[in-house]
Amino acid sequence: PLTIPVRAEVIGWRVPDPQEFQTIVQSEQSPYGVANAYKVKLWSDRHFELIKSSFKQLARTGNDWVFVPVLLNSEFGNRDDAPITWIRKKDGTLTFDYTILDRYLAVAKKHLGIPRVICFDVMHGCGTQSTDVKIFNELTGKDEIIPVGQSAAQTRRPLWRVFASSLYEHMKTLGLEKSMMWGHAFDETPDQGLIGILAEVVPEVGWAAGSHGRIPDETF
Repeated sequence: PLTIPVRAEVIGWRVPDPQEFQTIVQSEQSPYGVANAYKVKLWSDRHFELIKSSFKQLARTGNDWVFVPVLLNSEFGNRDDAPITWIRKKDGTLTFDYTILDRYLAVAKKHLGIPRVICFDVMHGCGTQSTDVKIFNELTGKDEIIPVGQSAAQTRRPLWRVFASSLYEHMKTLGLEKSMMWGHAFDETPDQGLIGILAEVVPEVGWAAGSHGRIPDETF
């Protein structure tokens, strides 16, 4: 046993509410981490119950940022999954299923309020050759892995244009379009061309970055 002298100094200053904190702590909700930790089926009712608990705890810290992976194998641990389903219809046109996204954002909004940022991850933070999305082909009944990065410069523009336009209009129906941002660059911008492609369709949507030395500029 040890006796340790302790002196407490009481200061008449109230700690502000979490939403008023001036410190930035990047703690993001991870649906994939939750599913893996508790060994539950991704996007099942049980999974969403656990996601609710996760958001409740994050709300206590003033969390106001939500990430949504669009690309496969992003830094957010989604591997071959994404909350937004791309669908190639039999007539060749693209459409999107937002069912999972809507349910996820509804849980976030319930506990966080309207997030300051809902960041859709359409660009890997570092350079990589694996920049793909998964598209369900109604004609074949199978999923197809389609490259949409710089290596697909000749084919990606119409895909991104349809997606960006559709997603922005959908976010408007949820009343969340002002929270919408693209992301998520690190110290570098590995796909500069994508910024121009998306700006052609939805110039209202800005970009987010998290880095060691980058400062805000006209894009990020």
